[in-house]
Amino acid sequence: IAVLGEMLELGPTSRDQHDEIGRLVVRLNISLLVVVGAGASGFADGAQQEGSWGEEVVEVASVDDARALLEKTLAPGDVVLIKASNGSGLWKLADELVGKA
Repeated sequence: IAVLGEMLELGPTSRDQHDEIGRLVVRLNISLLVVVGAGASGFADGAQQEGSWGEEVVEVASVDDARALLEKTLAPGDVVLIKASNGSGLWKLADELVGKA
């Protein structure tokens, strides 16, 4: 599972770089992409352009929404990657997941 939020420091190429990573998620056969926040929608767009149209991509509005989704979705043995700028607040979710491990 990849949980990705906006990478705020990318500047004018931000949209393209988010799109590129979304495409890579599909190529790597990651089972679930959780896109957190409107500014990160490029991840979902890239994944969909690369061929992911099903339930493999879920867009949520906030860290709290991502937390709720993971609480329903995670199973023992799952691996979760969380990546975003510190300003997105996803680090809090990462700390929680590590604390539960």
